[in-house]
Amino acid sequence: MTIYKLTNPLNFNIKKIIFFSEEKYATIKQLIFIALSIILLNQYSIAQTIITSKGKINLGNSWEMLYDPQGLMTLEEIEKPEIKNKFIAQKSAPSLGYRTGATWLRFNVLRPKNTSAEWWLELQSPMLDEATLYFPENNGTYIKKTIGDQATWKQRDLDYRNPVFRLVLPENTPTKFYVRVRGKNNLAIGLTLWSPISFVSALTKEQLGFGTFFAINLVLILINIWFFQATKDRSYALLSLFTITNLITTLGSEGYLYQYILRDQPDKNEFIMMLAMLLGPPTGAMFQFSYMRLSQRPEKKWTKTIIGMTWAVALLSLFLLFGMDQQWVRPFYQGWTFLCLVGLLLFVLKLAYKGSPEARIMLYAMLTFWIGVSLRIGRNLGILPPGYITDNAYYIGMAVYLLVLNYAVTRQIQRIQKEKQLAKIEALESAKRVERELEDRVVQRTRELQNAMEQVEASLKLERRAKIEQQDFFATVSHELRTPLAVIDITAQNLEFDANNVDEETRGRFRKILKSTERLSLLLDDYLNEHRFALLRHGTNLAPCNLRHLLKDAASSAEILTDGHVFEIEAEDLPENFICDQDLTKLVLRSLADNAVKYTPPGSTIRFNGQQVKNGIKLNVIDSGQGIEKELLEKIFEPYFRASNDQRQPGTGLGLALARRMIEVQRGTLTVTSTPGEGCCFSIFLPSISE
Repeated sequence: MTIYKLTNPLNFNIKKIIFFSEEKYATIKQLIFIALSIILLNQYSIAQTIITSKGKINLGNSWEMLYDPQGLMTLEEIEKPEIKNKFIAQKSAPSLGYRTGATWLRFNVLRPKNTSAEWWLELQSPMLDEATLYFPENNGTYIKKTIGDQATWKQRDLDYRNPVFRLVLPENTPTKFYVRVRGKNNLAIGLTLWSPISFVSALTKEQLGFGTFFAINLVLILINIWFFQATKDRSYALLSLFTITNLITTLGSEGYLYQYILRDQPDKNEFIMMLAMLLGPPTGAMFQFSYMRLSQRPEKKWTKTIIGMTWAVALLSLFLLFGMDQQWVRPFYQGWTFLCLVGLLLFVLKLAYKGSPEARIMLYAMLTFWIGVSLRIGRNLGILPPGYITDNAYYIGMAVYLLVLNYAVTRQIQRIQKEKQLAKIEALESAKRVERELEDRVVQRTRELQNAMEQVEASLKLERRAKIEQQDFFATVSHELRTPLAVIDITAQNLEFDANNVDEETRGRFRKILKSTERLSLLLDDYLNEHRFALLRHGTNLAPCNLRHLLKDAASSAEILTDGHVFEIEAEDLPENFICDQDLTKLVLRSLADNAVKYTPPGSTIRFNGQQVKNGIKLNVIDSGQGIEKELLEKIFEPYFRASNDQRQPGTGLGLALARRMIEVQRGTLTVTSTPGEGCCFSIFLPSISE
């Protein structure tokens, strides 16, 4: 491009004609020069900014743009007439949203006489991957200067988070600049020319403001962590996590993380910032649902679904962005965040309308935060132009939001603690009341227990007296019966001994008398013996015993009652020793053997057998009598039960009931099977017990 050299056409001495002073004359010359420059520059339709005495000049309404989708165009190609004319004039600050490739910016600057030569050009976008400034020289060539997070930090003219270029502008000469920008993040760029003094002054205010914002966040994080440790309320922990994610997102997106911590590590800075940004919505949703106590409301089920959905979208976006390099995720997640905010705002409005105090406070907090985030997202997506409000609305809204939430959570905890304190006082009063009632009840129950103990003591005395009387009765009856029985037995023995000349029939009668006395003595020993009842009262006495000897003992005991009966014993399969109560088992086998003799005709065969079975042994007493009817098989074990055909046999009906009891106390069973006309089989099962 040709730069016209402007000269003063009014070179004659105007001041002599119009009588101007030197100062006024110099001012008029400068104004005329500027006017002529504007006229000439308008011929080429290139936007221009004229330097004034102000220390800050906004270039946002005086620049042109050309989009290079492939990002391959060079300055030489840009300078070609067919390309140069494609630049489009802009009237607001660059707000390009998310773009691939490269974007070229073009603007002209004119520095009048008597203004500072040194100016600093700031591109207010710290996340630019690359910003290249092309500065023209007097010979028509351009000097190239590149700054960005993909370039080393030492290439920067200033140690500052935003790209800043140091410019030395020629006097009274329009200077055309090209800036080529490229980045993965949003291209919302503020173009500002600063005088060094004004820049330092603005930087001081900025550092003060952002330092205040950072301090507020840090204090809130520490306070919430301390409150969580003190109260164990998870709302404080979630609020701390939410504040941390937002603080890291802010530090990353505003360049502080890259400037102070991760200098020359753009990939790490990008990953940490995006990770915090992606985790912001799910952690925020968890906190807000926890604060509003939705786990105690009917909405509990679907709140878990929403939280799960936000986490799923965040993790999937993280994978697509860094695992598969899908850059479309960045604008998508911005839109997703906006939708989440709108949905949450509507839900909070609904709960606030229903009268939830937590929702009302949340609504007040969300309004400022929602406005700030909406303005920031609008700027990032290229809908709104960069500016002081759109650039800082997010920080202001976030600070107010966090302060209100922290206050709300603290008030909620105080209210809950107050309710707990009131509940504790009420519980204490209730406990005292219950204690008094319990004391009265204990006194009453103690009195009742004393009366019951007196009654039990009286009953025990009666039982002991009855037991003594029973023993005395057994002894008396046994003595009174045994004395005449002994006389009858001795007399029968003498008669049999002296009856040498009597016939066999008479001798048979003597033998029957002797057997009858023996049988009567056995019955006295069996049913009027205190030892038989003492065994049941004192429990079992388990010890190894020989079951074969017990079977033989039962057969021998029953021989006294026999009338030509035949006994058979089969005990080869029984173990040599078996653990059981020998006395109880012996009584049961004797009782079963006596019954077999009593209820079978003379000359019948009675078999005793035993075998080892699974988990124990089985003993059988089998007779060949008339048997028992099926409907009476279980009744014969009932106390005092006697069948109609048993009435001619002596007995009380307690024998089988006591026998079953003696087996059951050993954890065994006593059963009977019978076929009418063929006899009965009484079976004893005793379980194996280790020593």
